[in-house]
This record gives sequence, C-alpha cells and structure tokens, in this order.
Amino acid sequence: MGWPRGWFSSSGPTAPCTCDVAHTLGSVSPGKGQGELCHLVALSSPAVMKFMGDHPLRGQTELDAISAGSAPAPLGRDSCQKGWRLLYILAAYYKCSEVLRPFVLAFLQGASSHPELPFQGIAKACEQNLRKTLQFGGRSLFPSSMELRAMVAGRSAKRQLFLLPGGIERHLKIKTCSVALDVIEELCCEMGLQQPEAFDEYILFVVTDRGCQC
Repeated sequence: MGWPRGWFSSSGPTAPCTCDVAHTLGSVSPGKGQGELCHLVALSSPAVMKFMGDHPLRGQTELDAISAGSAPAPLGRDSCQKGWRLLYILAAYYKCSEVLRPFVLAFLQGASSHPELPFQGIAKACEQNLRKTLQFGGRSLFPSSMELRAMVAGRSAKRQLFLLPGGIERHLKIKTCSVALDVIEELCCEMGLQQPEAFDEYILFVVTDRGCQC
C-alpha cells in the first residue's frame, strides 16, 4: 500500500515524501528534559497499542491512532481498523493543537480523497468529526458503554425518534458528532424551509423520564 506523495512531511504539508507518519516497533520513552508532554506520550502510547493489539508507536495519542491507520498490510488489517476507529472516537472529543492541526487535516484529506486507499470511508468520517469538534468544541459527555461498544465495532450512527407538533413522528439518523443544528436543518428541509433564517425559529426539547429539557 502506498500513500500519496507530498501531502504530509515534517518539513511542511507540501514537501514531497512517501509518508512521515510511520509505524515503528520500538518502545516509546520520555526524552530527557522535554517536560510533561513527553511523559504523557510515553504513558498514552502503550494504552493505544494495547487497544489495537499492536506494538507501541511513536507520537502523541492522536498521532498513534493516525500511524496505526497508515501501517502496512503485514501488521494486520484488524489492527489498522482499530486504530482508525480509535481516531474516530478521539476526533469527536478532542481538538488538535494549532501546530498539529494542518498536518492532521492534510493526512485525513489525503486518505479520504483516494478511493484506492484502504479505510477511505472512516478517514472521511474522522475528518468530519474533527471539523465538528473544532467548530463546536467536541462532545462534553463520554459515551455510554453501549455506545462505546458500538463505535469500536464500527457502528457510528443510530436512528433517533423526533416528535413534531401534531403528533408527527420522524426518525433521523444521528451520528457521533451530530449537533442540534444538524437535526433542525434536516427537519426544516423536510418542511421546505431551506433559508438559514428559518433555522433560528426552531428549538429542540429532550424528553426524559424527568420531563422535557431544552
């Protein structure tokens, strides 16, 4: 498997390279005098790779998952798939630093824009999650055990019932990073309201066993 040249390099996103996000079998250890971040890298990397059933990678948690997605075939498709799914979950909750952001987005755009590459679909989903997180701040509550098992298994959407005035029921597909605005836009489009100004006229209430909550 080969990644597109010139889209990710340590010297800049346009510098030609084969792939600087690479898999390594070496263990990760904190560098001397490099602060708390390197220590956290050394702690998070084994946890990521234990989840994947693989060996540790070099880099912080987001890069660990990215590297797993770009690992060559002999390391196992299942390991790569788990790496992508972990990145999918992380992208729904955590932002990248401003330094790392352009490289991560370039990586995901490159992986999702080439149909011949494996995991094209989940790479696109990771990009969408990350952009939603950058725009809205990410999810504030961690997933339930049931949702987490579903995401790890590759099921990232569910059909949610919405009750409209007049007793009308609508089932919409809700994804990991769906927000209230997505639901309002889809419902408005079904009613023939496609102007952004119309979206501001509607609001969602959540019906729980304790009553309605805005």
